[in-house]
Amino acid sequence: MDLLENWRSCLLTLSVGFAGALIFAWIKLPLPWVTGPLFFSVILALSGVPLWMPGWLRPPSMVVLGILFGTAASPDLVNLILSWWPSMIFIVLYVVASVMLLTAYLIYLGRYDFKTAFLASAPGGMIPMTLLGQAYGADDKTIAIMQSERLILTVLTIPIAFRLFAGYVPSGNVGTGGSFAAFLPADILPMVLACIVGWTIAKIIRLPAPSLMGPMIAIALLRLNGVITSDMPDSLVAIAQVFIGISVALRFNGSNFRDVLPALTHGAVTGLMMVLVAVVFAVATALIVESSVQSLILAFAPGGFAEMALIGFGLGVEISFVITHQLVRYFFIVLTTPVFMAFVSSRSGIK
Repeated sequence: MDLLENWRSCLLTLSVGFAGALIFAWIKLPLPWVTGPLFFSVILALSGVPLWMPGWLRPPSMVVLGILFGTAASPDLVNLILSWWPSMIFIVLYVVASVMLLTAYLIYLGRYDFKTAFLASAPGGMIPMTLLGQAYGADDKTIAIMQSERLILTVLTIPIAFRLFAGYVPSGNVGTGGSFAAFLPADILPMVLACIVGWTIAKIIRLPAPSLMGPMIAIALLRLNGVITSDMPDSLVAIAQVFIGISVALRFNGSNFRDVLPALTHGAVTGLMMVLVAVVFAVATALIVESSVQSLILAFAPGGFAEMALIGFGLGVEISFVITHQLVRYFFIVLTTPVFMAFVSSRSGIK
């Protein structure tokens, strides 16, 4: 029924998304099938153009990416994770330092209250931070805007920065070169069952982005044990990336540019500050560990799991390295923030 009521907006949104992807691919920008739809959809949304896409398109898109990342799993993954503990410690230090810096900025220059400033600065996802803001009486709309802007700026700036300053030249490849013609029919049923089971378990144990994480882990197990050998078709990967790019941009749907300009301005400053602090910590960490600066930047970057993994995939970085560090950041924020906010709320002097 929603699709029947909003088919015109849906057609416009998808047309803009795919056109943006083709334009960015044509001018050879990094990650065009995500950044193109994201860029043009955000502009239209802030201009007051009503955009709409069925919400049920995002989870299957995440499943497609989960399969893509799962097929790239390394055989010595467990040993690698155990060897990454020094950089995991540094990512916790990065979170603490960036949250302190950005909270101070939003309080003293943005003139926001402490709770709003703190939750808007924590790189732990828009939904959990916004819900905490509602629970503790903070400005949840401002939190949602700034958290969304952080993700968008990270997704847009990191790939372009790699292109401009790190000599990264996009290969034009969308996935691993898979196609429907090369897909083995015998792999269809195991993949489908693995994705269903993985997604279900990920939801039960409350993993972030369960539609991505569950299938990715399940497919990796099948791939490492030789149960499946097919690669996800590149055409499906491209379509999934477009849907994900649009879904991120839709967070600004219905926002009036003038009304949200102050939050957008401070959100842009704090978002860029967070990315810069991540780069500084990544470079410093690279002096101590053996990982490359590029992989560490993606591991520290305050973006989403799927978006950062996609960039890493295009750069040839170990996907599990990026996602493992992103998980450390996410769980540290999500587990410690409620405890800290409860402590703050118990003190009558802080509002």
